[in-house]
Amino acid sequence: MPALRLPTELEAASFVDPWIHDPKHRGPVPVDAVFVGQWDDYVGIDDITEVLFLVPDDRRDLLWSLTTYGKDELDCGCVAGAPRAGTQKDAAIRLVKALVRARYPKPPIFTWPPRDQ
Repeated sequence: MPALRLPTELEAASFVDPWIHDPKHRGPVPVDAVFVGQWDDYVGIDDITEVLFLVPDDRRDLLWSLTTYGKDELDCGCVAGAPRAGTQKDAAIRLVKALVRARYPKPPIFTWPPRDQ
């Protein structure tokens, strides 16, 4: 009988580490990563670019982030993970939504002015 191995944090449960604070989540993007999307924020001199990658396997889906400023790497690591479920597209949508909710827990409040003004 094979020895029982307890799953690691990345395998066992869903997690979100939006700013990659946990040192265990830091590292280079795995070679088998699938491009999900990117955005650029112009900060006056150059762009800060974040590129997201999905790393699926048979047990879990992981979302990786690579952030650069100009040609310099600012941060790289795993920002979210969940047990494997659905297609790669479903996993990417689920994990990106979790990442955005973790970074911006309260959406901006905007109300239209009253019509009588």
